[in-house]
Amino acid sequence: MGEKTAQLLAEKFSNIQELMKAPFAYISAIPGIGPITATSIKNFFKAEQNLKMIESLEKAGFKFEKEKEVQVGERPLVGKSIVFTGELDHFTRKEAQNIVKLLGGNPTNSVSKRTYFVVVGKNPGSKFQKAKQLNVKTINEEEFINLLKEFSQKSPELAKILAQKGIK
Repeated sequence: MGEKTAQLLAEKFSNIQELMKAPFAYISAIPGIGPITATSIKNFFKAEQNLKMIESLEKAGFKFEKEKEVQVGERPLVGKSIVFTGELDHFTRKEAQNIVKLLGGNPTNSVSKRTYFVVVGKNPGSKFQKAKQLNVKTINEEEFINLLKEFSQKSPELAKILAQKGIK
């Protein structure tokens, strides 16, 4: 199972016990899952060694449940696609994409006319050229950070992330 499937399941179930007990029909009806993946999931929970492993991990302190929702504040990027190109100084690509998700945005890997803006780091690739070609707004990392600082005033979670990165 990949990261995307795991995320879909995590959105539907609050803990692993709920997933284990869920009927095949319910799992297979989740958009993006389907019958083949649902069969694989159900078979995983039928295997004795997997159940023992889960039990051992739980005894060791692992918690297979959703964390309580963090108050993220406003989500100013809801419905907006953001693309990153080039190397960023303050964030890994994954960190920057997770921040966009936190703010309600959709980090994507390709530029289209629907892209809200492209964050351009050092040594940008073809995405930068495509953005210029399509007249999509581009901003540098400093401008992106300034936007984040502004958004962080209404998002405690973002403020925490920026503080951990030493961004004030």
